[in-house]
Amino acid sequence: MTILIADDEQAVRDFLTTAIDWQGAGYELYEAENGRAVIDIMESRQIDLAIIDITMPVMNGLEVMEWIDSHKYPCVVSFLTCHDEFEFAKKAIRTGCYDYILKNEITDETFLELVKGMSQAASEEAKKKQQYAILETAALRNRQQEIGSRIHYWLNHDGDALEEMETLLKEELGFFKEGQNIVLLMIQIVNYQAVVQRYTNNDNVHFFALFEHTLREQLGEKTYFLLPNEMGDFTIFLGFEKKMPLHGVIAEVCEVAEVLNNSPLGIQSRVRYSLPFSNIRECHTIYRRMKELEPLAFYPLQENTLCISDYITDGEECRKFLEEFGSRFQEELQSRNMAQIEICYDTAVTQIAQNLYNIRPAEFIHRCETCIHEFLLQCSLAGEMPVAEPYREFDSSREYKQSIMDKIRGYCVPDDTQE
Repeated sequence: MTILIADDEQAVRDFLTTAIDWQGAGYELYEAENGRAVIDIMESRQIDLAIIDITMPVMNGLEVMEWIDSHKYPCVVSFLTCHDEFEFAKKAIRTGCYDYILKNEITDETFLELVKGMSQAASEEAKKKQQYAILETAALRNRQQEIGSRIHYWLNHDGDALEEMETLLKEELGFFKEGQNIVLLMIQIVNYQAVVQRYTNNDNVHFFALFEHTLREQLGEKTYFLLPNEMGDFTIFLGFEKKMPLHGVIAEVCEVAEVLNNSPLGIQSRVRYSLPFSNIRECHTIYRRMKELEPLAFYPLQENTLCISDYITDGEECRKFLEEFGSRFQEELQSRNMAQIEICYDTAVTQIAQNLYNIRPAEFIHRCETCIHEFLLQCSLAGEMPVAEPYREFDSSREYKQSIMDKIRGYCVPDDTQE
């Protein structure tokens, strides 16, 4: 516990600072010769107890007490006073100080008794604040859970309650204010069960608190809200100023993802994010399309962080196309006509590649070519046929496509030749 003794008379300070074995009693002692020095010390460190002379140069004791009150500085204060300042001292009591002591009546015993009483008062006040903080934290957590449940339901079901959600996101969470853009991040923790088992003994609530703490340390003062979707899957609403350039937003999002991948918890995650938007209706639409395209968006590419806004722009069209392709491909498989199957396959790959070229930079397409083939194959073979082995490494997309076609041929051997 820290204690400060302030008096403009050196003799008084000498007596009070030697009246008690401060270090042996567990106190860290500070001295000041005027009110300004008291405030300077308090601004640089936490002072738990302060015994201050009422009449001092530069700033008197009452002025120091006014500063303490106005700054809500947590400190138990007692005043030193003389007989002719008695009325002044009673006024000081009304300002909220703990007690006062007459200088000409100070003894080692009375001073020690005063310090003990102040210490007990400081401990009780600290305990009250701790209890209040626990209750406040619990209430805040409950409120956040309630907000999270309402947002989760709105995103996944009730997309029409725009006005209610706009009020909630703006007034309680600070989103969609003037001059702000929002980015949605979807995080899939790959090793979720292992992490929860190792660090929180399968306590999902405790893990969520640790995960949020990691996120808060990284984001600092930024506006964000962490929304759990299901075990190991999270959505983060992240606010950015509109004046922030796009490359700056992307860099910060990637930095967040990198921290989550390399945090002390050993989290291995895949992070997919949207480009910035500023409209509440866009929020609902983008979230739903990110979820609809989850099999494609979370497909294991070479990098753990990927912007999927380009898929979202025509998400409905993409989903419809894949469904139609899957149905058409299954029909061709039933016919066992290899030529028609290859035409169907090539047509689908060409169409998807063309769409991607129109909305994505060429360097991304180069990384996605083999992913497209594998994804199409998995769509076509889901259910009725075994899913192909995951892509590992091939010299070119041509060689990889050939390996896929060989697998398809294996499924299309005429019945009379099968063993």
